Amino acid sequence: METTTYTIRADPGFEAVYPLSPSDLQISPRAIRQAFIYLTDNHDESKIQNLVASLQESLKTLLKPLDKDKGQTKTATYPQLLGKIVRPKDGSLPHIVVDRSSSIPFKVVTRPDINFGNLSPAQRFPEESIQKADYAIGLDDSELLARHNSAVQLTFINGGFVLVVQIHHGITDGFGYAGFMRQWLRRTRALMAGVQYVEEFVTSDIHDKTELLREIDESPDAAGELNGLKTWETLYKEASLKAGKSSLMGSSDIQSKIFWLAPENLEKLRAEMHNYTVNRPTMFESVMAHAWQCLTRARTDSNTAVESTTSSGFFSVDMRNRLDPPLASEFFGNAFTAVAARLPLPALLLQQQHSTDAATVISTIQVTLRKDATDRNLRSINRLLFRQLKAGVYPPANLLEQDVIFNSWEHLYPSLDAMEVGVGKFCIMRNLSPVTPSYVLVMPSYGMRQTVSSGNQYPGGIELKVHLLRHQMETLNYTDINMAERITLRYEGHIAIITLNRPEVLNALDGDCYYLLGERLREIDKREDIYITVLTGAGRFFSAGADIRGNGINRRVDKSLTEGEVRREIMRGFLVNNLDITRTVYNHSKILVVALNGPVVGLTAAVISFADFIYAAPHTFLLTPFSSLGLVAEGGASRGFVQRLGISKANEALLMSKRISCEELVATGFVNKVIPAPSGKREDSDGFLKAVLAEVDDKLGMHLNQTSLLGIKRLIRQPEREALDRANLLEVFGGVDRFIAGIPQEEFRKLATGEKKHKL
Repeated sequence: METTTYTIRADPGFEAVYPLSPSDLQISPRAIRQAFIYLTDNHDESKIQNLVASLQESLKTLLKPLDKDKGQTKTATYPQLLGKIVRPKDGSLPHIVVDRSSSIPFKVVTRPDINFGNLSPAQRFPEESIQKADYAIGLDDSELLARHNSAVQLTFINGGFVLVVQIHHGITDGFGYAGFMRQWLRRTRALMAGVQYVEEFVTSDIHDKTELLREIDESPDAAGELNGLKTWETLYKEASLKAGKSSLMGSSDIQSKIFWLAPENLEKLRAEMHNYTVNRPTMFESVMAHAWQCLTRARTDSNTAVESTTSSGFFSVDMRNRLDPPLASEFFGNAFTAVAARLPLPALLLQQQHSTDAATVISTIQVTLRKDATDRNLRSINRLLFRQLKAGVYPPANLLEQDVIFNSWEHLYPSLDAMEVGVGKFCIMRNLSPVTPSYVLVMPSYGMRQTVSSGNQYPGGIELKVHLLRHQMETLNYTDINMAERITLRYEGHIAIITLNRPEVLNALDGDCYYLLGERLREIDKREDIYITVLTGAGRFFSAGADIRGNGINRRVDKSLTEGEVRREIMRGFLVNNLDITRTVYNHSKILVVALNGPVVGLTAAVISFADFIYAAPHTFLLTPFSSLGLVAEGGASRGFVQRLGISKANEALLMSKRISCEELVATGFVNKVIPAPSGKREDSDGFLKAVLAEVDDKLGMHLNQTSLLGIKRLIRQPEREALDRANLLEVFGGVDRFIAGIPQEEFRKLATGEKKHKL
């Protein structure tokens, strides 16, 4: 690793003091830190050498002082980036101080040991692949933030580079940050292209804070227009007024994940929400209503007093165009405040099954954003929050329990082209700012909300970044919030293709998913024009087995229930689901081809043994840890494994809970053929499926009489049906007895506490 740190100063240097508005002063010491990811190829090498100089030179052009008389300028400049926030000991208001020594640290790092593929572009650049230890070295240091309002790190990796820009949140919000970035990138592109930069700037001043300081009439005569303010006053009145640590600050126990909502799912969501309200909802209103419900379900457990609990949703509102007169559209500073909506938990928990409650959710959000986000409300709320913070009272948001903050950065950057720097290709931005609990952020969509894109760039649709406590994130239903079909079905000629579509949880399936898989198979059974069913998975795993966090196959039994009640719950969930999916698979009338795109575990591994043909990716393995988990065989494995693996390997898989490798699966005849994805990548499930479909077309295509195939299968399978029915019943009732005795629950407890390590 090679590291060089440059010092960027104004030329010539200057001294200045810049005030902070009440909106600025509400922000705790923290930074906005965004990572801009670029892909390069061999043709870019000569340009890359010029990139560092061009970024630095263009940055210097944005560090000119403001007019001392008016505090204005007709060209884009951001001198506040040079200074630091000073908090006087005499109690006067904090402000920004710039002196001749003020600078911006600009670090350049070369990491040839990191490949662009390490950023996981196939998984849409998950945040865990953009580690601060690699791309933002020392930027989260509180001392650095106290000395420098901004800092930059440019990291060159093998096949690309990552530009991380940090700006003190106390001097601007995300919208001001984005305005600066657009200006900087435009200037850099011009320098890289060797052309003169043409100023593209609004005539109004971006640093004028006058409107944020203006007084507002809060007299009784104006009360009718201040419902948004009254909501906040009620929240403060109900909350404890003791000063304490703000729950808005980050915590090491908070996890961040990004969920993708495809364009077709967004339109579907908006249409569904429109069913419950006369006024057509905006996309933001629809997505926030959906996200609020998903988070509420994830955070509500048996200890929650549902009927008496209210959830508050705090919607961040950009005031730039909502004030009268408005601020400059490119205003640089903090110009947001929050309007609050309140909903009872029952309305949020019913998953839109009851139209009255669904209407309550979307209409409450609409009223809050349309009627409470007026000029008078926003000014009054902003002033109230500032007064309370000065008195040591933090906003009454219980973000560790049921409240949520909603924000949108969707329109920060207008297009992918606007993010180019003249070398390489811009892919995506990732937010590396400190996390806030219970925070939902719509990420920039670059004008591609209704577009699906392939390759390494932004995929289109909307990305939703969610922050939750780790144990809450674990219960969040990934496909629920993504609105993706958990088990997809499509038809290609005479072939039906079923895909397990939960790659975020390695295609682990809960009770609803197993039932849905059965429904897909039953639907195909009814189609006389379909002769072959291909079952595969999305991502690098075929299936991690049963998702015990979900419903239907919940391994944790409430200890307050009687033995009879426990048995009834297990019969309703475990017994019915296992019995149904197993019988549906081995009775499937079409030629069943299983395309194992990766490892297969548990119940899913058991039921695929009834496939007519199995093709596997090279990294596939089979694992049925029933004995390790205190269970008996499931999914007809006591019969299917013996037939397909042979008694020796079946005993290893079932009695020893031994992992069976791909080579062993081929040797025993369990797998017909190993087919690698053309790309050679484990996560390339699409490429693998195409290769399998080509094999199916070659071996089972229209050169064979398709009805003959089904007739032959019927003759092969018929003698086994009664034996499989018996085995299926014996297995599920054996499992019921184990659960009633509490044996599997104890094994799962050991896994959860670390007393026992899972072989997976």
